[in-house]
Amino acid sequence: MQAAMRADAQASSPVAEREHEDAGQGQDDASSPATDTGANPRPVAEESTACRGRIGYVSPDDGHCYFFLREPITWHMARDECANNMAHLATLTSNSEQAFVTSFGAEAEAWIGLSRFGAVNFTWVTNEIFAYTQWQQDRPEPRQESAVVMTPITGLWSDRSPDELHQALCETEP
Repeated sequence: MQAAMRADAQASSPVAEREHEDAGQGQDDASSPATDTGANPRPVAEESTACRGRIGYVSPDDGHCYFFLREPITWHMARDECANNMAHLATLTSNSEQAFVTSFGAEAEAWIGLSRFGAVNFTWVTNEIFAYTQWQQDRPEPRQESAVVMTPITGLWSDRSPDELHQALCETEP
């Protein structure tokens, strides 16, 4: 069933095509982020193919679906690749949303949809209100251009140059 759903999904770019090819690999591996080895007391989200044909994680609270683009790319490329997959870079606007996303964890730093380009304040790619934060200590740095990554394990946020290469966390809404 997963293979059929992935085959039906339209891959709209080289990055998306590679993501679809790699999506089914290692799902049963004990090192998978969706596997709880007992060391992590948080509930672990379960993988699903309900993310418009992609392997991802569906929030039981609001039905939003989250999936990773594993190939390291710039923030602008990540924003565009999420859009090519009928999604947007993840916008984490509440403690419950942050906890859910942290529960399935990133393997590496991953771009989220928060940035600041020539402006004083950060903004979400969806223009949602920016009120909730999860900054690492001593962040954000005082610079004019920055985009935000979520760090692995803790899920805390760190601002970086948008030209750095990182994985990306995309979000779709029902």
